[in-house]
Amino acid sequence: LPTDLLLLILARLRCIAAAARTGTLSRRWCGLWAHLQQIVFLNITFPKIEAAMGHVPRPPSMISLLEIHVAKEGWHVPKKQRRLHGLRKLDVTSLLHAAARLEPKEVIFGLPLEIINPYIVDLPCFHCATSITMELPVVICRVPDGVEFTALKTLILSSCYINIVAMLSCCPCLRTLHL
Repeated sequence: LPTDLLLLILARLRCIAAAARTGTLSRRWCGLWAHLQQIVFLNITFPKIEAAMGHVPRPPSMISLLEIHVAKEGWHVPKKQRRLHGLRKLDVTSLLHAAARLEPKEVIFGLPLEIINPYIVDLPCFHCATSITMELPVVICRVPDGVEFTALKTLILSSCYINIVAMLSCCPCLRTLHL
């Protein structure tokens, strides 16, 4: 089958983990998932998401959708053991920055609702994103100086805290805002 048809098959799986597992079918399928235009991570842990995002070629192909829903696994770990699971503010920040480097047109990012400790995260600039949806419970998002979302037309924020005045000043093309 031609590569375009194989990519259509992988896209129908709607989960990057399932698409990556098709690499066991044959060498032809191996690594093909990294060239999908829609990348969806459903209930996958931080380390696995970051490792997978490292396989997406640079400069990134035209990614129309990057959807990340981090797994609940590990969030109920006692404070002393959390470092072993890598659940720190740096993980959320680095994952958001890795997502921004892929330059997706649409971003959907969600963390489990069971997070207890608040995080303060600096939002990276998504230069090409026209739509951003974030569900970040107990996360305080800051917009650093100089960050501008020039292409952003739709912003949906759920269960997170942000200085909305600072955010709106960085979005000159914003048409739709849901809080």
